[in-house]
Amino acid sequence: MNTRSQRHLSEKWSGMGNQGLLDRFHNYAALKARQAYGPQGHRGMGVLIFDTSAAGYLEAVRLHKHFKEQGRDREAWNHCKNPFGPDGKRQLYGYLASREDMDIFNQHSRGRSRLKFEMRSYQEMVESNIKDINEDSRQLNYYKNKMVKEQMKSQVPKDSFCEASENLCLEIEEYRVVRGQTKEQNQQRKGKMGEHESFFQKQIQLIEQAIAEADEFKKSQEGTTGDEPYCLDSAFYERHRRRLQEVCSMMRSKQEHFQKEQKELEKGSASERRQNK
Repeated sequence: MNTRSQRHLSEKWSGMGNQGLLDRFHNYAALKARQAYGPQGHRGMGVLIFDTSAAGYLEAVRLHKHFKEQGRDREAWNHCKNPFGPDGKRQLYGYLASREDMDIFNQHSRGRSRLKFEMRSYQEMVESNIKDINEDSRQLNYYKNKMVKEQMKSQVPKDSFCEASENLCLEIEEYRVVRGQTKEQNQQRKGKMGEHESFFQKQIQLIEQAIAEADEFKKSQEGTTGDEPYCLDSAFYERHRRRLQEVCSMMRSKQEHFQKEQKELEKGSASERRQNK
């Protein structure tokens, strides 16, 4: 109240605007402001509009208490004789509006300029909301406790998973070591197989050379007579030659066996390299 400032030559009053009223009480969470006008202009009364929630209601009550503590509430306004304070400045008065106050405010307002309002009790605006808040808080605590229990339940699978992961890492490390050892053994085995193959190849060459020499010797003996002291029985050479051929065949079989094993080993090594990629 007391927002009217001066009277003009037109006999109409001017006063505080909506934004000026909001700025004056910016410490309070008002959403909008409205001023009352009539045939003589500004009527000297304004309304601060707060949120329709319980928080908005309590904020309006806080402003009401501020005016009361300053000695500028409804009762002080009804008995006010001087609108100015000791310092010469215009004093503003305020209080929570009643239905009668709003009817007076809208007295000269028509259509869209008329301020719509709805009266609600303290019990409806605050107490019911407090009950809802308490109920929400109770449900929140319930779900918090439920979440804690679920987390405790999920901790067991989590621990099992960690243990399984650790065991898997150990298995992988063990496999890596064994694979390295196997690879080293394969390399050694390949080396030994190469040595065996070289040995068999040399032995086969020696046997084939011995067979060839025996054949040459036999041919040379066929041209001699039985009276010569160095003439030997041809059956002996045949037995000796067959024996050499048998040994040569056995050596070739061994060589083929080692070659087959070497190919299998190389094939396994190639497959392992592809898997590692």
